[in-house]
Amino acid sequence: MKPLLLCPSGNPKSFYAAIIGGADAVYLGVDVFNARRNADNFTIENIGDYIRYAHIFGVKVYVTLNILIKETELKAFFETAEKLYDLGADAFILQDVSFGKTLHEFLPDIELHLSTQAGVNNVYGAKKALESGFCRVVLARETPLNEIEKISKIIETEVFIQGALCSSFSGQCLFSSFAGGDSGNRGLCRQPCRQKYSLNGGKYKYAISPSDLCVGQNINKFLDIGVTAFKVEGRMRRAEYVYAAAKYYRNILDGKNSDISPLMRTFNRGNYTKGLAFGQDKNFLSTVAQSHIGEKIGTVRKIVGQKIVVDLKENLSKGSAMKILHNGEEVGNAVYKDGAQGIFDYKGEPKTGDDVCVTTDTSLVLPENKLLPITVEVKVIAENPIFAAAKINGETIEIEGEISQTSKTKPLTTEKIIEIFEKVDKYPFLPKITAQTIDAFVPISTLNQFRRDFYSLLYNKVTEIPSRKKGNLVLPQYTPKQPKIRKVAVIDSEFDFDLSKIDIAIFAPTNYKSDAEFKAFFEKTISVTEKYLYLPAYLTEKDVEIIDKNIERFDGIYCENLSASGLAKKWSKKIFHGTGANVFNSFDIADKDGCVCLSNELTKYESEKLNGENIFVHAYGGIAIMNYIYCPFEKKCEKCSAKEWSTLTDESGREFGLRRYILDGCRFQLFNCLPLAGDWSGNALINMLSLNAKQKRVIMQNFENADKVKELLGKYTTGHTPKPVK
Repeated sequence: MKPLLLCPSGNPKSFYAAIIGGADAVYLGVDVFNARRNADNFTIENIGDYIRYAHIFGVKVYVTLNILIKETELKAFFETAEKLYDLGADAFILQDVSFGKTLHEFLPDIELHLSTQAGVNNVYGAKKALESGFCRVVLARETPLNEIEKISKIIETEVFIQGALCSSFSGQCLFSSFAGGDSGNRGLCRQPCRQKYSLNGGKYKYAISPSDLCVGQNINKFLDIGVTAFKVEGRMRRAEYVYAAAKYYRNILDGKNSDISPLMRTFNRGNYTKGLAFGQDKNFLSTVAQSHIGEKIGTVRKIVGQKIVVDLKENLSKGSAMKILHNGEEVGNAVYKDGAQGIFDYKGEPKTGDDVCVTTDTSLVLPENKLLPITVEVKVIAENPIFAAAKINGETIEIEGEISQTSKTKPLTTEKIIEIFEKVDKYPFLPKITAQTIDAFVPISTLNQFRRDFYSLLYNKVTEIPSRKKGNLVLPQYTPKQPKIRKVAVIDSEFDFDLSKIDIAIFAPTNYKSDAEFKAFFEKTISVTEKYLYLPAYLTEKDVEIIDKNIERFDGIYCENLSASGLAKKWSKKIFHGTGANVFNSFDIADKDGCVCLSNELTKYESEKLNGENIFVHAYGGIAIMNYIYCPFEKKCEKCSAKEWSTLTDESGREFGLRRYILDGCRFQLFNCLPLAGDWSGNALINMLSLNAKQKRVIMQNFENADKVKELLGKYTTGHTPKPVK
């Protein structure tokens, strides 16, 4: 299969830029249900025109419906999907795997691609996607090469090759949601990861801000292991970036020389990282700069008054903008307006020797809209109908018009016919015209109208949407039920509180390789009826091998992603789908066997509408707001300063607990600065991780009395219990 280059389209200008640059497919969203709700986006009213335009050039259009869908939105969601289907969308990109089977039966002629937000990074998640009607998975950005190769043998794979990287494992980030109510899972991320933080009391820096991804020539390693599609991130980026990225990777995939300079000048955060598929490199985190730093074009030789003199590697076009960096940190900026090259007015506090980087290069101009070469034949023969035919995309299309008259004076010329038919109006055609005429007279206005009708027919014919099948849509009628009340606690091996009122203890080891930790857990949980092992959202085959050694003694697994069903079957264990499974609606519940803990982003009212015998709500304790598969201590293993518990402090002084745990390497969880004290009387989950001794005692002794817990805690958050995410 030919490798497919997929580029972002956050607005019409970027849409055209992607196609001109050489994209095989574009992905875009309408103004609802998509994970970039702050992009300009498209609408149900206009997206059909863009789909038809793309199809002229054989470019596919994938529509993003990749947010978590609330129960009250189900009807509107499927109505939107149906409209997009009728308008000719080639694929839907979904975050929620539970919609797969229903959409596949309802709209069978569309491809379903599972978003990176679903967190597929192993074969168990891939098999779940395939069973659910998906033909492709957009892999988690953290998936290593050896896992990608295995998954690619099961299902089509799509990997990111360029653009911004999420700090947290995708689909598991609640930072924006709990910081201000704008959920990344709902398309409104505020990007708190791009702010400055202090790690363990150190200097404030962009401690959890990854550099931009640039796989570059390493794309060939993905090709060698069977990857199907290559994705450029950037629906919030300028059209110039989209064009530069598309052209850069188009050339690489076509085996041509490819210049990265235009791409660096349109957006470059941190001088790029190859990404975690290849292991954490030294450029992975951009701790000094979190915005566009461009490409270095020179250094400051001297400063004269309000001007800097720069030793330039090349001349700049007027209007080009620059940033001045000192040890990678922005200290000033300049714009080339006029005058001598290398002498610029500046703002800021530059020093001799500082780097000068171009961030806007005005010589990088977007080309004109792409045109499709076609062959057009026109015949105007006296006393015969006007005739035109075109060959386009392997198809011949013909049209006849009025009968021409015999010329009495000056007959129509072939030159005039060609002149008229070279005008294609709004249509993206580049015609090569041959004309024939014999003794004919046709009014120019008539011939112009015939030409307009011809190109209109031509466009409509080649963009016509084939007839598509439809099945019946039946939405589930979910009835909430009052359950027998049970309590579940997530704990590590270090605890000194009474578990006698706990029905299920979920063990989250600090070190999954430590036999001593497992021994301590079982010794302290004799009173607990059922014991489950906590499985994080990110799991590799090597992680599973480590877990294999201790899984036998557990009754079940508490799993945060799509691996749950496959692993439970492998080990013959019960399943508890955790908060990271993002259970948001009745489709999700119907898709899950075993116990389910609803999403942390649902209100009490929304949770009550989904209540049931095996339905739990996270009511108390620590809230994991980010999961890091990289090392925030920059992977300086020989000088490791990471502790079991560290702190990440923002500039307002709020402290977030940073937990390190070990599987096949170190992983990290960031916890909210305040414990959760919700208001829930049903099945409840209590997360003891990240709490201090007092908080643990207060919650464990009083969890049946929410008001008492709040009073004794003093400082707490009710999370989204009272107020919905947007």
